[in-house]
Amino acid sequence: MGQRSYSTILFDLDGTLIDSVPVIVSLLQAFFAEYGGSAKTAAQIKDILGPPEEQILAARFGHKPAAEFAARYREFLRTQAASRSAPQLPEMMAALRRHGIPIGVITNKSAGLAEQSLQALRVEKFVDTLVAGDMGIPLKPAPDGVRHALRQLNGSAATALLVGDTLADKGAAGSSGVTFMHALWFASRSSCGQCDQDCDDFSQFAHHILDHIAGFSDESGDLGKMRSDGNLVG
Repeated sequence: MGQRSYSTILFDLDGTLIDSVPVIVSLLQAFFAEYGGSAKTAAQIKDILGPPEEQILAARFGHKPAAEFAARYREFLRTQAASRSAPQLPEMMAALRRHGIPIGVITNKSAGLAEQSLQALRVEKFVDTLVAGDMGIPLKPAPDGVRHALRQLNGSAATALLVGDTLADKGAAGSSGVTFMHALWFASRSSCGQCDQDCDDFSQFAHHILDHIAGFSDESGDLGKMRSDGNLVG
């Protein structure tokens, strides 16, 4: 594990801040079966993920399924977001805010559903900039979203960290010169090839980033509050 200090933290959304990928896959499978007339495996659905889910459905089946997907996803957020959130997420982001660290979220999800996701997770007030998949910025693994977020936050790639669960996140980080942390708390370690930093426990990850903030001192006791027995590998 390197000793680089972080001054900007960037997060992916689905699969990183919320355990939503299984729900997205299941919903898309249902829509493809209903409107496309053929069943698709989870692996086949994952192969087409990238653009916002509403765009995928609208391009293939029209706007009605896209609107229905958005409605069903909002219901998922209303009923399950709290139970599928990364643990201690609002507390961790509040600690970053107290220590003056700007926070960005970079997602291929549509801005509307991304904003509603952050609200359901109770962290929207801590997110300083959101880069979404329907803003006309090239999607991850292109570096454009990371660079846009850094410009919005007056951040430097040399002291920024991107936290994500996919190789698209890793590619965006690498192409923009940002340190990458592979989030494994909702995923399998085998889902990433060669990642310099892997973490399978969110609370331990929160401890790690607080401990790598330039000029950080734990006067508020944040490290003690968020310490756990989780496993951080790097």
